[in-house]
Amino acid sequence: MNQITTAQKIAIFFQSKIDTNLALYLSIKDLNIYIRYLCYIFWSVTAPVAMYYLSRVVIDINTFELSINHLELLKSVFLVISICVFISCIIIFSYESVIKNNIDFTKLISEHKENIKKKKTEKKQWWRLRNMNLFFRLVSYISIWFVIIQAYYYLLISIIVNNNIGVEKKEMINAMNEFSLYLTVVMIVLISIIEYLNFKRKIK
Repeated sequence: MNQITTAQKIAIFFQSKIDTNLALYLSIKDLNIYIRYLCYIFWSVTAPVAMYYLSRVVIDINTFELSINHLELLKSVFLVISICVFISCIIIFSYESVIKNNIDFTKLISEHKENIKKKKTEKKQWWRLRNMNLFFRLVSYISIWFVIIQAYYYLLISIIVNNNIGVEKKEMINAMNEFSLYLTVVMIVLISIIEYLNFKRKIK
């Protein structure tokens, strides 16, 4: 199986979730290449222009006598349309990456599914620690440490404020530093054990 590009992965994801009967893909594929690219150019030009004029409607409050509720509704509609336009552009160009390379899309989908099943069987998913690059593992560990620290700080401050507890700034800083130290030691021990087990699995 050839390496699947990011655009092709997006095309497969969209097909599996929305375009299950390949109606959109076949509609684009059946078009003449010149008509197809003309449609792409037309969409790429008209979409930003339409979004610009719609944004002017939202921004120019003085021109339109709108209530706050109507204005918020209009902003929400504008945001939804903007997201839909952005997503549709990604989908169209991802489908085009499949079409222009003369790839059998149904075969590509089946091969991709088989590859996913194989990875699951062999436990080679990218999110597993043993399959991650060392850099990404370190980022994951640091992120977990940072989240726990921030959660503790927030909880400590919330308890002090909500219960009107008189605590000096120095005492609070000492409590935070003490917890940070304990957490760091525990994390280092756990990470060392995890990395050791990970190393043993790789050797096997």
